[in-house]
Amino acid sequence: MTDMKEKFSSLFNKAQELGKSAVETAKATAEKGKEAVEEHIREREANEIYRKLGKKVFKLATRGELQLPSECDKYLEALNELYDEGDKDDASAEIPACKDGETCDKADDKADKPADAESKADDKANDTKED
Repeated sequence: MTDMKEKFSSLFNKAQELGKSAVETAKATAEKGKEAVEEHIREREANEIYRKLGKKVFKLATRGELQLPSECDKYLEALNELYDEGDKDDASAEIPACKDGETCDKADDKADKPADAESKADDKANDTKED
């Protein structure tokens, strides 16, 4: 009878150890998953910012307001070719003009701004008002 109690106790202790190990493994896996998701979100946000930066640089360079190194010429040419092809099919592909005839960079910037960036800016403005 004592032998059975010892076996049961031994099995019970092993089951507890395995349970603790499973919980630790699950926590570690969840933490790695959380870190991977956060990294993916950072990369997505960075890519969006790079896209906006590239769009702005392209506009400035094609207007002659920004001189880029010659290494960038192939990229400008590729984009110009894409826009030239698009212009043949769609005349509305032009950059919109403001009332004064210049392009509406501020309107473009606001349209390009992600919703959470706008809400963060609004929150920051509200925080400043309360101080």
